[in-house]
Amino acid sequence: MIASVEVYFFDRDWNIRGSKLDLVETLSEITGIKTAILCHAQPLSSVAVAQKMSWAANRATTRIEDMAYCLLGIFDVNMPLLYGEEEKAFRRLQEEIIRSTPDVSIFAWRYLPETNNTEGSKGIVFSGILAKSPLFFFRCNSVEKRSGYDRGELSVSSGSIKSQVQLVLSPIPGRTVSRYLLSLECSRESNILLAVQLRKCGPDQFIREDPWLVVEHSGETWSISSQELYLLTELPPVPQPPDSPFSDMSLLIGQT
Repeated sequence: MIASVEVYFFDRDWNIRGSKLDLVETLSEITGIKTAILCHAQPLSSVAVAQKMSWAANRATTRIEDMAYCLLGIFDVNMPLLYGEEEKAFRRLQEEIIRSTPDVSIFAWRYLPETNNTEGSKGIVFSGILAKSPLFFFRCNSVEKRSGYDRGELSVSSGSIKSQVQLVLSPIPGRTVSRYLLSLECSRESNILLAVQLRKCGPDQFIREDPWLVVEHSGETWSISSQELYLLTELPPVPQPPDSPFSDMSLLIGQT
Protein backbone atom coordinates (compact mmCIF):
# COMPACT_ATOMS: atom_id res chain seq x y z
CA MET A 1 0.00 0.00 0.00
CA ILE A 2 2.84 2.42 0.80
CA ALA A 3 5.55 1.40 -1.65
CA SER A 4 3.46 1.32 -4.82
CA VAL A 5 3.12 4.66 -6.57
CA GLU A 6 -0.06 3.60 -8.37
CA VAL A 7 -2.69 1.27 -6.91
CA TYR A 8 -6.15 0.60 -8.36
CA PHE A 9 -9.06 -0.97 -6.52
CA PHE A 10 -11.71 -3.21 -8.09
CA ASP A 11 -14.83 -4.85 -6.71
CA ARG A 12 -15.51 -8.57 -7.01
CA ASP A 13 -17.07 -8.06 -10.45
CA TRP A 14 -13.90 -6.27 -11.63
CA ASN A 15 -15.50 -2.84 -11.77
CA ILE A 16 -12.92 -0.20 -10.93
CA ARG A 17 -13.65 1.63 -7.68
CA GLY A 18 -10.81 4.15 -7.75
CA SER A 19 -7.08 4.66 -7.42
CA LYS A 20 -4.96 5.09 -4.30
CA LEU A 21 -4.89 8.82 -4.99
CA ASP A 22 -8.69 8.95 -5.33
CA LEU A 23 -9.27 7.03 -2.10
CA VAL A 24 -6.30 8.26 -0.07
CA GLU A 25 -8.39 9.84 2.73
CA THR A 26 -10.39 6.64 3.20
CA LEU A 27 -7.26 4.50 3.07
CA SER A 28 -5.60 6.71 5.68
CA GLU A 29 -8.60 6.38 7.99
CA ILE A 30 -8.66 2.58 7.62
CA THR A 31 -4.91 1.92 7.92
CA GLY A 32 -3.88 4.72 10.29
CA ILE A 33 -1.15 5.72 7.83
CA LYS A 34 -0.99 9.43 7.08
CA THR A 35 -1.95 10.61 3.61
CA ALA A 36 1.48 12.22 3.17
CA ILE A 37 3.10 8.79 3.56
CA LEU A 38 0.66 7.06 1.22
CA CYS A 39 1.18 9.78 -1.43
CA HIS A 40 5.00 9.80 -1.02
CA ALA A 41 4.93 13.44 0.05
CA GLN A 42 6.76 12.46 3.25
CA PRO A 43 9.65 9.96 3.19
CA LEU A 44 9.11 6.77 5.14
CA SER A 45 12.51 7.22 6.78
CA SER A 46 11.23 10.34 8.59
CA VAL A 47 8.56 8.38 10.47
CA ALA A 48 9.27 7.28 14.05
CA VAL A 49 9.76 3.55 14.57
CA ALA A 50 6.94 3.52 17.13
CA GLN A 51 4.48 5.02 14.62
CA LYS A 52 5.42 2.44 11.97
CA MET A 53 4.87 -0.33 14.52
CA SER A 54 1.40 1.04 15.28
CA TRP A 55 0.36 0.37 11.68
CA ALA A 56 0.67 -3.37 12.42
CA ALA A 57 -0.94 -3.25 15.88
CA ASN A 58 -4.23 -4.72 14.62
CA ARG A 59 -2.71 -7.01 12.03
CA ALA A 60 -3.54 -10.72 12.14
CA THR A 61 -1.32 -13.39 10.58
CA THR A 62 -1.72 -17.16 10.29
CA ARG A 63 1.79 -17.81 11.56
CA ILE A 64 3.08 -15.95 14.63
CA GLU A 65 6.42 -15.35 12.94
CA ASP A 66 4.79 -13.55 9.99
CA MET A 67 3.77 -10.71 12.32
CA ALA A 68 7.46 -9.80 12.37
CA TYR A 69 8.47 -10.94 8.87
CA CYS A 70 5.78 -8.79 7.16
CA LEU A 71 7.44 -5.66 8.59
CA LEU A 72 10.93 -6.17 7.15
CA GLY A 73 10.27 -3.93 4.13
CA ILE A 74 8.75 -1.05 6.10
CA PHE A 75 11.84 -0.94 8.35
CA ASP A 76 14.29 -1.70 5.53
CA VAL A 77 16.01 -4.52 7.44
CA ASN A 78 16.92 -8.09 6.60
CA MET A 79 17.00 -11.18 8.77
CA PRO A 80 16.65 -14.96 8.25
CA LEU A 81 13.12 -16.38 8.28
CA LEU A 82 13.08 -19.13 10.90
CA TYR A 83 9.63 -20.67 11.13
CA GLY A 84 9.16 -22.33 14.49
CA GLU A 85 10.66 -19.50 16.56
CA GLU A 86 7.22 -17.90 17.10
CA GLU A 87 7.42 -14.80 19.37
CA LYS A 88 11.21 -14.71 19.16
CA ALA A 89 10.85 -13.42 15.59
CA PHE A 90 9.50 -10.08 16.80
CA ARG A 91 12.36 -9.68 19.25
CA ARG A 92 14.87 -10.35 16.47
CA LEU A 93 13.09 -7.77 14.31
CA GLN A 94 13.44 -5.12 17.02
CA GLU A 95 17.12 -5.97 17.45
CA GLU A 96 17.71 -5.57 13.70
CA ILE A 97 15.90 -2.22 13.72
CA ILE A 98 18.08 -1.06 16.61
CA ARG A 99 21.20 -2.09 14.69
CA SER A 100 20.12 -0.06 11.66
CA THR A 101 18.69 3.10 13.26
CA PRO A 102 19.24 4.74 16.68
CA ASP A 103 15.55 5.59 17.13
CA VAL A 104 14.66 5.18 20.81
CA SER A 105 10.94 5.57 20.08
CA ILE A 106 11.10 1.78 19.66
CA PHE A 107 10.74 1.71 23.47
CA ALA A 108 7.46 3.72 23.44
CA TRP A 109 5.27 0.61 23.66
CA ARG A 110 3.00 -0.19 26.60
CA TYR A 111 1.08 -3.19 27.88
CA LEU A 112 -2.62 -3.37 27.01
CA PRO A 113 -4.81 -1.74 29.70
CA GLU A 114 -6.94 -4.85 30.20
CA THR A 115 -3.87 -6.84 31.26
CA ASN A 116 -3.26 -4.61 34.27
CA ASN A 117 -4.26 -6.84 37.17
CA THR A 118 -1.99 -5.23 39.74
CA GLU A 119 -4.67 -3.00 41.30
CA GLY A 120 -4.77 -3.62 45.02
CA SER A 121 -1.36 -5.24 44.88
CA LYS A 122 1.61 -3.75 46.68
CA GLY A 123 4.00 -5.06 44.08
CA ILE A 124 5.36 -3.09 41.12
CA VAL A 125 5.63 -4.90 37.82
CA PHE A 126 8.82 -4.81 35.76
CA SER A 127 9.64 -6.07 32.29
CA GLY A 128 12.37 -6.16 29.69
CA ILE A 129 12.87 -3.15 27.44
CA LEU A 130 11.55 -4.73 24.21
CA ALA A 131 7.90 -5.27 23.28
CA LYS A 132 6.50 -8.77 22.83
CA SER A 133 4.16 -7.85 19.97
CA PRO A 134 3.30 -4.98 17.57
CA LEU A 135 -0.01 -4.84 19.45
CA PHE A 136 1.81 -3.08 22.31
CA PHE A 137 2.33 -0.06 20.00
CA PHE A 138 -1.43 0.45 19.66
CA ARG A 139 -1.26 4.04 21.01
CA CYS A 140 1.74 5.17 18.99
CA ASN A 141 0.01 6.31 15.79
CA SER A 142 0.59 10.00 16.60
CA VAL A 143 4.18 9.62 17.86
CA GLU A 144 6.56 11.91 15.98
CA LYS A 145 10.34 12.24 15.99
CA ARG A 146 11.69 15.36 17.68
CA SER A 147 14.37 17.37 15.93
CA GLY A 148 17.10 19.12 17.88
CA TYR A 149 17.69 16.31 20.38
CA ASP A 150 20.98 14.41 20.40
CA ARG A 151 20.40 10.75 19.80
CA GLY A 152 22.29 8.26 21.87
CA GLU A 153 24.00 5.27 20.37
CA LEU A 154 22.23 1.93 20.54
CA SER A 155 23.72 -1.51 20.04
CA VAL A 156 22.56 -5.06 20.69
CA SER A 157 24.47 -6.85 23.40
CA SER A 158 23.96 -10.29 24.93
CA GLY A 159 20.61 -10.11 26.73
CA SER A 160 20.48 -6.32 26.63
CA ILE A 161 20.50 -3.15 24.55
CA LYS A 162 23.70 -1.23 25.17
CA SER A 163 23.05 2.48 25.05
CA GLN A 164 24.70 5.85 25.48
CA VAL A 165 21.65 7.97 26.27
CA GLN A 166 20.49 10.66 28.63
CA LEU A 167 18.61 9.62 31.76
CA VAL A 168 16.35 11.85 33.82
CA LEU A 169 16.20 11.82 37.60
CA SER A 170 12.65 12.97 38.22
CA PRO A 171 11.26 13.64 41.74
CA ILE A 172 8.20 11.62 42.72
CA PRO A 173 5.51 14.03 44.01
CA GLY A 174 4.99 13.76 47.75
CA ARG A 175 8.03 11.56 48.30
CA THR A 176 11.71 12.14 49.03
CA VAL A 177 12.87 9.69 46.35
CA SER A 178 13.21 10.03 42.59
CA ARG A 179 12.71 7.82 39.57
CA TYR A 180 14.73 7.20 36.43
CA LEU A 181 13.19 8.24 33.13
CA LEU A 182 14.49 7.35 29.67
CA SER A 183 13.74 10.08 27.13
CA LEU A 184 12.36 8.60 23.90
CA GLU A 185 13.17 11.72 21.84
CA CYS A 186 9.66 11.77 20.41
CA SER A 187 6.32 13.36 21.23
CA ARG A 188 2.63 13.37 20.38
CA GLU A 189 0.60 16.39 19.32
CA SER A 190 1.19 18.01 22.71
CA ASN A 191 4.84 18.61 21.79
CA ILE A 192 5.91 17.28 25.21
CA LEU A 193 8.62 14.65 25.23
CA LEU A 194 7.70 11.05 25.95
CA ALA A 195 9.65 8.89 28.38
CA VAL A 196 9.45 5.50 30.08
CA GLN A 197 10.28 4.66 33.67
CA LEU A 198 13.34 2.56 34.43
CA ARG A 199 14.50 0.77 37.58
CA LYS A 200 18.16 0.09 38.25
CA CYS A 201 18.72 -3.59 38.97
CA GLY A 202 22.50 -3.90 38.82
CA PRO A 203 25.70 -2.03 37.90
CA ASP A 204 24.64 0.13 34.91
CA GLN A 205 21.73 -2.28 34.32
CA PHE A 206 18.13 -1.13 33.99
CA ILE A 207 14.75 -2.71 33.33
CA ARG A 208 11.38 -1.21 32.43
CA GLU A 209 9.20 -0.21 35.38
CA ASP A 210 5.40 -0.12 35.09
CA PRO A 211 5.18 -1.21 31.42
CA TRP A 212 1.58 0.05 31.22
CA LEU A 213 2.84 3.61 31.39
CA VAL A 214 4.49 6.05 28.95
CA VAL A 215 4.90 9.43 30.62
CA GLU A 216 5.11 12.96 29.27
CA HIS A 217 8.03 14.99 30.51
CA SER A 218 9.39 18.49 30.04
CA GLY A 219 12.75 18.60 28.29
CA GLU A 220 13.94 21.41 30.58
CA THR A 221 14.24 19.13 33.63
CA TRP A 222 16.92 16.72 32.41
CA SER A 223 19.35 16.39 35.28
CA ILE A 224 21.67 13.47 34.50
CA SER A 225 24.33 13.56 31.81
CA SER A 226 24.57 10.81 29.23
CA GLN A 227 26.01 7.57 30.49
CA GLU A 228 26.60 4.09 29.16
CA LEU A 229 23.98 1.67 30.38
CA TYR A 230 22.45 -1.70 29.61
CA LEU A 231 18.70 -1.98 29.05
CA LEU A 232 17.86 -5.60 29.76
CA THR A 233 15.61 -7.43 27.31
CA GLU A 234 14.47 -9.91 29.96
CA LEU A 235 14.19 -9.82 33.72
CA PRO A 236 17.25 -11.51 35.24
CA PRO A 237 16.66 -14.87 36.93
CA VAL A 238 15.94 -14.84 40.64
CA PRO A 239 18.70 -16.28 42.85
CA GLN A 240 16.58 -18.58 44.99
CA PRO A 241 18.05 -20.13 48.10
CA PRO A 242 15.71 -22.71 49.70
CA ASP A 243 14.30 -20.20 52.20
CA SER A 244 13.89 -17.28 49.73
CA PRO A 245 10.50 -15.48 50.05
CA PHE A 246 10.76 -14.12 46.49
CA SER A 247 9.00 -16.05 43.75
CA ASP A 248 9.85 -13.73 40.85
CA MET A 249 12.23 -10.91 39.95
CA SER A 250 9.54 -8.19 39.99
CA LEU A 251 8.85 -8.91 43.66
CA LEU A 252 12.55 -9.01 44.49
CA ILE A 253 13.37 -5.74 42.71
CA GLY A 254 10.31 -4.03 44.14
CA GLN A 255 11.56 -4.74 47.65
CA THR A 256 15.18 -3.63 47.15
